[in-house]
Amino acid sequence: MAQILPFDRLIVFDRTGDTAVYLQIANALVHHIRTGVLRRGSQLPGTRELSVMLGVNRNTIKATLDELQAQGWIEAIPRKGVYVASDLPEVRPGREIGGGGALGRETGKAGEPGTGGVMVGWWVRVCR
Repeated sequence: MAQILPFDRLIVFDRTGDTAVYLQIANALVHHIRTGVLRRGSQLPGTRELSVMLGVNRNTIKATLDELQAQGWIEAIPRKGVYVASDLPEVRPGREIGGGGALGRETGKAGEPGTGGVMVGWWVRVCR
């Protein structure tokens, strides 16, 4: 069974921003995986449920999960669900994640993707 977390409060995004919504959601999920809010092996809600929680189109959630799966953050098990990967990708500063994937470079500079692929400048604004 999926963790019952307030995803609508944990995942904040800006529909008018320059970064695609699915990437903002992916960055938020990576942040919560790296900080332990979402633990290894935790089941995520299904695409329909998550899209309703966040008020986005189901295809946006599918794109988010496709990106996270391609980068190794989650595992999809047919007819079972989507889980946080038990073997998380190694993230090193100055190195691209997933060969230039959506989460970008790990520079740690404000306004650019930083620690764990989370957009530092974006998170600073969200957390104020």
